[in-house]
Amino acid sequence: METTTSSSLTDTQRLLLKGLDSHPKLMDRFLSILSLAEEPDSSGTIRSADEVEAILIEEVRKLGKESMESWASKVDSLVGKQSRKEDPSVQLREKKL
Repeated sequence: METTTSSSLTDTQRLLLKGLDSHPKLMDRFLSILSLAEEPDSSGTIRSADEVEAILIEEVRKLGKESMESWASKVDSLVGKQSRKEDPSVQLREKKL
């Protein structure tokens, strides 16, 4: 994969990198997906289209799950802060695992 120097990054690339820096799990997932697009790798391994498709489907599912978890965590935190701001006596309880 070709790397780009920071001075030649577009605004979109900078925005994407900033977002991925704040979401390391998503970055790992995107890197995993990109590695499939870069095949065959240096070892020369070539997978079947069905195998790559199955891997991609699973990676996209994981990407969706991790995105939703990140979103839910931020929303939960924001709602908690707003609730305490509106009524400082509010007691918030966390779901027990």
